[in-house]
Amino acid sequence: QPICEYGISIVDAVNGTVTLGQFADDVLRSRMHTLLTTHMPSEVLVEGGSASSVLLSLLKSYSNFRVEIVRPKEHLPKSTAVDPSIRQQLDRPNNPAQPWDVQETIQELHRRGYFPRGSKSSSNSRARWPKVLQAAIDGNANLAVSSLGAALFYLQRSLIDEEIMTMGNIKAYVPPTTINPTNHGVPIISQLAQEEMREEDGVVLSESSTSEKEEDASFQWKIESTMKDMCQETEIDHMALDGTTLQNLEILTNGQTQSTAGSLWSKLNHTKTPHGGRLLKAWLLRPLFRAQDIARRADAVQELSAGGAGMSMGDARILLSKCGDIERLLSRVHSMSGTENASHHPNERAVLYENVVHTKRKVGDFRKLLNGLRQASEIPEVFEKIQIESGLLQRVVRKADKGGCFPDMGVELDWFFDNFDCDLAAKGEFEPTRGIDEAYDEACDTVERIEGELQEYKDEMCRHLPSSARSHWKYINTKSDSKDKYLIELPAKLQVPDDFYVKAKRGSGAKQVNKYRTPVVERLVHTLENALELQKAGKERGMQLIFSKFDSKRNIWAAAAQATALLDALGALAQVAGTAGYTRPHISECTSGPTINVVQGRHPCVEVTHSGGDFIPNDLSLGDSSSESSSNSRVLLLSGPNMGGKSHEYFCSFHFLHKV
Repeated sequence: QPICEYGISIVDAVNGTVTLGQFADDVLRSRMHTLLTTHMPSEVLVEGGSASSVLLSLLKSYSNFRVEIVRPKEHLPKSTAVDPSIRQQLDRPNNPAQPWDVQETIQELHRRGYFPRGSKSSSNSRARWPKVLQAAIDGNANLAVSSLGAALFYLQRSLIDEEIMTMGNIKAYVPPTTINPTNHGVPIISQLAQEEMREEDGVVLSESSTSEKEEDASFQWKIESTMKDMCQETEIDHMALDGTTLQNLEILTNGQTQSTAGSLWSKLNHTKTPHGGRLLKAWLLRPLFRAQDIARRADAVQELSAGGAGMSMGDARILLSKCGDIERLLSRVHSMSGTENASHHPNERAVLYENVVHTKRKVGDFRKLLNGLRQASEIPEVFEKIQIESGLLQRVVRKADKGGCFPDMGVELDWFFDNFDCDLAAKGEFEPTRGIDEAYDEACDTVERIEGELQEYKDEMCRHLPSSARSHWKYINTKSDSKDKYLIELPAKLQVPDDFYVKAKRGSGAKQVNKYRTPVVERLVHTLENALELQKAGKERGMQLIFSKFDSKRNIWAAAAQATALLDALGALAQVAGTAGYTRPHISECTSGPTINVVQGRHPCVEVTHSGGDFIPNDLSLGDSSSESSSNSRVLLLSGPNMGGKSHEYFCSFHFLHKV
């Protein structure tokens, strides 16, 4: 029975993801234990004075993260080295701040403008905020919003709130449960979490064009299930695995050294990309529950394990190994692109003593991302001539014009390859091409115009000066960083108009040369210097503009990241399924009662670590089975001596259920 309720916010700073949730928990804090086991945080923030001794005791039992107390009233660090106007932007209006206060959190989200504002025609100023955040606020999930406030305060104190919150990537969390997830916590958040999980599972995929305000059409992964379906108890999508089960069955780590060696995860993880590995781990933590969903994934895995699709998958895995971590690189590019409200961030005022190294690192990350997406874009071509039967696999590897959801990003990638020279950018010599920055283009036009007018002025004056003037007239200091630009050098003996005044001299006697300046040249040089300053500023922000343009098409790149992650996870399962001794289980609908019938079952992890002697497989039959040797028993009592195979039988039975 639930005796307490928690609101949680999980921040993945590397991926730029924030996860919100609110749920009830029992006396053993089972759901909190599951949360800590599955997400393995590096730091946990708890409210000072309100956290129960049971919760604090649970947190202290983990040694892989640190616990920090955030008091109800906190002060942001003060500094006299910051301009007062900038300090005002960084500080909160209320002093001291109340990180856990719901209303202050909502006000701070409005004040900092992390998310797009609602349209003028809409009365709801949160109309364009992330759906999960809107649901939490409108659904009175005050504990979840309160936890977000503490996390936001911590991010602001660390000066990384802009980079993470402006991603707008806020997800919903619902703990594993064997009952209708809407019975505990906030129903709308539970529904959104179920939709996100079905999306990651690849259960239902559909293409969708971008909104009217976006320039280019792209495809996004969407969920076609309705809220009505999600509220039905018969529509449970995933098997519930709590933290104790994960530890006892050694799903992620073994029970001895707490490493992955010997765990089920180590047996299944054959992914080639980091984001594919994260998706496969998510699948492992929430096994599919419904027979049709299991069959849909099994069809894709079976097709990839042999035949033409299997051969193509081998080529695709080579491409996947060159993709890198697309999800995390997208987050880095977003942070490098800057935001509309980032003018007060210290990064905009910092003087980097290792600017060359910093620039190379940024360009290197962007180059990795471009090359990774280029490799990913070739995946549909690998499967182009292969007849694919699995509907899920078709959607993953086919483009929209052939009934799939893999984004067509060739044109967009070509633009960035054509307009961004990574080698020049790494040297700090990148210049934006026309059409990227209007101010930079205008400054370049002004520079060309002024240089042309200076040449015209020279031609005009030479017609009024002695004939030898043309051969002796010379502009000096014409480089962009020169002082006293465009001084006119003429022999001192040459008669010049009265508006020519001497700025400097060189030589003496008959070889003396005067350096003149005229009002016309002075006016042109003044305009030229202003244009050169704008041009210099444009060059400095040129890379940032490229990154910003790239980030504006994030929905396309994110769709490619999800497609490659799905294919990578399916390919990893296919590699295991193709190993000798593995067979596809038959999942039937439960009509006359639950049944399980395992013939010659072998524990995959024990089999790997087994040394010496013969490995003896086991049969298992429970429930109403058609087998003559089976009984109708639904409970199995295991007994026997130590090392007699009890754990093997138990683990084998579970892993059979888990993998299907």
